[in-house]
Formats: sequence, structure tokens, C-alpha cells
Amino acid sequence: MESWFDSFTVVPMTMIAYFLLSSVLTFENGTIPPPFYQRVGFELFILFLLAVPTVAFFIANETKQLLRDEYVSVSRILGGTGLHILKKHVFRQLFPVLMILFMQQFVQTLIILVHLGVLQLFFGGTIVFFGGEVDSISHEWTGLLGMYYQSFMAHPWVPLIPMIFFSLTIISGNFILAGVEKAYQTAKQLRGKSDETVLEERPSAGKFTFLEERMKSAN
Repeated sequence: MESWFDSFTVVPMTMIAYFLLSSVLTFENGTIPPPFYQRVGFELFILFLLAVPTVAFFIANETKQLLRDEYVSVSRILGGTGLHILKKHVFRQLFPVLMILFMQQFVQTLIILVHLGVLQLFFGGTIVFFGGEVDSISHEWTGLLGMYYQSFMAHPWVPLIPMIFFSLTIISGNFILAGVEKAYQTAKQLRGKSDETVLEERPSAGKFTFLEERMKSAN
């Protein structure tokens, strides 16, 4: 399963997020900003809103492909309602895909937060002091990385610690994503082989004729 979120889509989404969040998360020292929970909630809402079109398009395509499968058509012919098909067939097949999609979104969100931190737009808010110096409200990893990455040559140990731990988090997310994708592909291949085995073991018309002749001869 290919990722819909490559580096070519992260940069435009970062710029859109920066344009929408800069006026809300940046404020001068001495001013009274909105409450912290409102700023964080607005930032999470923007990040979620940016991912909705692509995720919705992907899920819609996967659902259309599932609805064209034979077992869904058989279930519909046998009287299965739309809710039954959605619950028993579509959602069960979409669940591993949604897990992969969640991990892709998780990794992409971390990368966008790093980009915003380098642009000095920190998670929870950025305080701008007189003279252009900035400070982070939450002092999380991206904020520390964005504040001190310019001093990497003079004091490398300052930005190196958040850089290492944030990189390890992204690498761990990619490993989990690769493991989930591998398990999904393996289960898909095993399911395909089991279907082929059932078709091969299904008795043909000739075997039924041979059994009928043996029963007649026995009688």
C-alpha cells in the first residue's frame, strides 16, 4: 500500500498551516493571548482539517473497491441491508487500512510540527520579545528545536537532544507503519491463497456424476 503523504505534500500543508496559525499562535511579550487550551485546540483542528480531503478521498476509493467485491454482491442478493454490509464486510476490511492511515497521519503530523518549529511557530504559541527573540510556551521538542537550531554550530548539545528524541519518534512511527503494512499484505495474500484452495477443492460436475453412478450401482 503506497503512502499518500510524501514529502511533496508535506511542504504545501506546512505553508498552509503556517498561514492559518501564525496570527493565532504568535503574540508579543506583555500581551494577553487566548487561553492555552484554545490555542492548542485551534492548532489541532487546523492540522486535522488539512488532512480531511485526502483521507476522505482515499477511504471513498477503498470503499468503492470493497463494494464491488463478489462477497458483498452475494450478501446484497441474499437480503443484506446497507448497514449490515457496512458493519460486517466493509468496516472489517477497512479496519487495517485505517490503522495504516492513522500511522501515516501520525508521522506526517510530526514532520509538519518540525517544519513549524523551524519557522518559529511553536506548539501552543510563540512569544516574540523586543529585538526579535522568541520563546516557546510549552517548551516541547519542536519548540526547543526551533529556538536553538541556529546555535547548532556553537552549542550543538542544546538542539541535539530534542533532535535525537524527535527523530527516534519519527523512526519508530515509520517502523510501526512498515510492520502494520507488512502484516496487512501477508494477511491479504493468505486470504487469497485460502480462496484459491477452496475453489480447487470444490467438487466438479463430473465428480457428482461419478458419485451418482456409484450409488446407483450399489442399489
